[in-house]
Amino acid sequence: MNKQNENISLKKVSEFLRECPEDDGTFKGCLYNLYFIMNIFKSVDNIENGNAMTLEESKERMRLKYANYSKRYGS
Repeated sequence: MNKQNENISLKKVSEFLRECPEDDGTFKGCLYNLYFIMNIFKSVDNIENGNAMTLEESKERMRLKYANYSKRYGS
């Protein structure tokens, strides 16, 4: 697995956590919100850098991968 450097500013994270309407004030809630926003930023960064695929590309990949599934397993 390739480890990438994260470029998420602390300012953005703290702004998000302050504005989050779902915050229940617990430590677990804060950790969940932090996990969620970090993954959103990571996903946006991947899309901007071309490390993502379109829905059509994904469908084609799955179609090719499972093209013979029904023939092998009789579904």
